[in-house]
Amino acid sequence: MKKRTTIFFLIILFFCFTISHVVISYAIDEPKEKNVEENTIEGTYYIATSINDKDIFDIEEASEADGARLQIWEKVNLTDNQKFEIKSTEDGHYTIQAVHSGKVLDVTGAGMINGTKVQQYTSNGTDAQKWKIVKNEDGTYSIMSKCNGLYLDIPGAEAKNGVKLQVYEGNGTQAQKFKLFKIEELKGEQTIEDGLYKIKTSTNRTIGLDVERLSRVNGANVQIWTESNIISKNQRFEVTYKGNGYYEIKAQHSGKSLDVAGAGTTNGTNVQQYTSNGTDAQRWIIRENTDGTYSIQSKANGLYIDVYGGLIRNGSNIQMYEGNGSATQKFVFEKVEKPNCEQILEDGIYKINTALNSNMCLDIAGGSYNNQANLQIWDGDIVQQKKFELKYNEEGYYEIINVNSGKVLDVAGGSNSNGANVQQYESNNTEYQKWILQNAGNGYFYIVSRGAEAYLDIAGGRASNGANVQIYDGNTSAAQKFKLEKIPIIDNDIYQITIADNENMVVDVDLTTSNAQIWERNYNSLNQKFQLEYINDGYYKIICKATSKVLTVKNTNNVEQEEYTGLDNQEWKIEIGNNGYYYIKSKETGQYLEVYNRSTNNGTNIQVKEWNGTNSQRFKFEIVKALQGIDVSYHNGEIDWETVKKTGIDFAIIRCGYGQNFDYQDDIKFKDNVKECERLGIPYGVYLYSYAVNVENASSEADHVLRLIKDHNPTCGIWYDLEEEKENVDYISIATTFCEKIKANGYYNVGIYANLTWFNGRLNDSRLDKYNKWVAQWGNSCSYDKPYKMWQYSSTGSVNGISGNVDMDILYK
Repeated sequence: MKKRTTIFFLIILFFCFTISHVVISYAIDEPKEKNVEENTIEGTYYIATSINDKDIFDIEEASEADGARLQIWEKVNLTDNQKFEIKSTEDGHYTIQAVHSGKVLDVTGAGMINGTKVQQYTSNGTDAQKWKIVKNEDGTYSIMSKCNGLYLDIPGAEAKNGVKLQVYEGNGTQAQKFKLFKIEELKGEQTIEDGLYKIKTSTNRTIGLDVERLSRVNGANVQIWTESNIISKNQRFEVTYKGNGYYEIKAQHSGKSLDVAGAGTTNGTNVQQYTSNGTDAQRWIIRENTDGTYSIQSKANGLYIDVYGGLIRNGSNIQMYEGNGSATQKFVFEKVEKPNCEQILEDGIYKINTALNSNMCLDIAGGSYNNQANLQIWDGDIVQQKKFELKYNEEGYYEIINVNSGKVLDVAGGSNSNGANVQQYESNNTEYQKWILQNAGNGYFYIVSRGAEAYLDIAGGRASNGANVQIYDGNTSAAQKFKLEKIPIIDNDIYQITIADNENMVVDVDLTTSNAQIWERNYNSLNQKFQLEYINDGYYKIICKATSKVLTVKNTNNVEQEEYTGLDNQEWKIEIGNNGYYYIKSKETGQYLEVYNRSTNNGTNIQVKEWNGTNSQRFKFEIVKALQGIDVSYHNGEIDWETVKKTGIDFAIIRCGYGQNFDYQDDIKFKDNVKECERLGIPYGVYLYSYAVNVENASSEADHVLRLIKDHNPTCGIWYDLEEEKENVDYISIATTFCEKIKANGYYNVGIYANLTWFNGRLNDSRLDKYNKWVAQWGNSCSYDKPYKMWQYSSTGSVNGISGNVDMDILYK
């Protein structure tokens, strides 16, 4: 019994000694605290070893994964995986959170033994993620885990890159002491107002920030480049204050943000554009300097936007660099307002040709009247859908109105994107229907959307019929250059003038009273056909073909026909209505042609009244497609052309000569006949009677015509008269030689005259189908079964002003 008591006593004594030793050991090893107020440690820090201030806490490979180890790494430029946010917990401990990942320092597996590694892990509130931070007398800190009482420790006190931290029993060595360096967040203030800016270098204000090659991709480089003379949205930046002293800076052309590449922290880190993501790499402090310039500092690294090497020249790179106060870190913010232009072209009607091909111009597809009808390019005649009215607004832009539809050019959907379609749409006064004209040199202009700040552009630079018109960034290519030529709103031609309420009713002159009225359409009535003749300044004469008299305002508001005197009451301005209709305005009164009381009955009076925009004042000009004409030569003798014009004859075809290019074979009346037609404004064409038996003769006959028509304008064509019958003659080659030589000299309206028998026999060859045909077949109809342009229907016509018989013709449009 005594032996057992002794043994029990020894056990108790040993146990007490052990406990005493542990308590004493803890008391010795625990660093003494200074009086640190609660929560004063809270904040963002980098944590250095006491061995070397440059060796700091670091999450390996900047990993964001659970389990990534805490290690030591040399601080060169501070990165987010070397920044830690210290936060107090309710029980008086702290969590230590890696800034880059949002995960907290954690004792791996909540281990209880020396050497347990420390990792980052998603916050879970366990003791393995809580730490006691105690300030030592030497100003360092010791960091102990709540879960095991062990100390954060550098194995072997070896502070070098890649050494993984552990927890270990306290030993008071430098391996368990650390320095906390609080990271004070960079602070800025709002120094400039939000808006669109050019960011120019301080030493050369013609050169500034530029996104390389107008690229829209992430990672595209930022450089400096000379300011363009066109709108270059890659040199313009949307600056937006985001609060707390920080700005976002976006390239206008791409909508992407200026970004510190890889959130780098070293001198020389590149600046790029990147999709907006709200990170510190895209937050900037714009600091105002005392000289009125600004320096741009990154929130991510405290470095400044800097021109590489201080080289202020095209292509110099933009980088990040430590602040040095040099001129290459100073910039001027030049505010950009919505573009405007001076009135560089007067208001009026224009055809708009592309620089890609001078024969092609802007055109509304299909002559549509509809909203969203497409804008394209097309060659050929200048019809109404190819005419546009420019109206300048004093605010500094143009409206561009299609003459045919009355609708305006519009960027579809109000888009700013490259390739956005251009269409016609009813006017709504949006920015996307306002256009700026800029001089492109050599008589060409750029046409810029004020809303999209992008250029009218032929898609793909294709000069082909139907090529689409879009908007695109300015690039100075021929696809963005246009020549604008002022033209009349209605061509000089012969028309029937229909009313809007009933297109079968037309303007008509009562030949008994000379009063203007409306009457049911009759295509053969000359008193329903009117020759429009442009005078100047947008004004026309409207000439009745039956009498050659002009519409005239009489007795304040009635309209009659009278001989032309040149007074203002006989001149009319034609203005765009819509859907192919027009308003007709008196120069004298400023009032508009109108159908009385909107009646559609035969004999309803035509008058003028103040503008009201109703159908009573809207008229359509329909070209008379079959024109009545004559063909003449010296055989017709002396012609009284003034009398001929009064008969209502629409055109004349005049013989210029016969055979090869010899003066004695000129038609002796050609010059007189042409002179009179030009003086009286009678449209005319010419023909040559052929004696050719081979292609050499045909070539000389072409020269004969070209010599005589030099300095003249035979708008009704050049015709080759083939009717001399010879054996073994290749008339196909002869006709082709003549026509091609005429065309090669710029006269494309060329054709062949022959009777029906020749066209169905000697000239029945598909090689001639590309030339106009003038068919002689006297009678009431023409039975030629191929397309033809003109029909000679009689050789025994009678026309006042010409003695004897005259050939009669109908010209089809």
